[in-house]
Amino acid sequence: MKFSIKKQEHGTVVSLRGDIMSFEPEFREALINTVQDGKNPIVLDLEKVKFVNASGLGVFLQCHILAKKAGRSLRIANAPEKVLSLFVITKFSSVFQIFDSVEKALNAA
Repeated sequence: MKFSIKKQEHGTVVSLRGDIMSFEPEFREALINTVQDGKNPIVLDLEKVKFVNASGLGVFLQCHILAKKAGRSLRIANAPEKVLSLFVITKFSSVFQIFDSVEKALNAA
């Protein structure tokens, strides 16, 4: 998994790429720093995610918990159909706000 983080006016966008299969230490540290730096929403942009396994779902849940503890909301954007289906099947769709674009996720009330 690769990632990049970009602060924007209405929130922070964390773009993920590749396969999500574990909560890698580098990503965890970057996410902790991100949630502590501000109050606006954090958007996980999944447009370039190819695969998510059970441990990968745990990554999303841990991200949600970290954000919630810091008083920030975590939103999902651009989830590919396979990933979106996995969120629905596992009921993660009831935990996360899911949007079809980063812009909509950033601008949601």
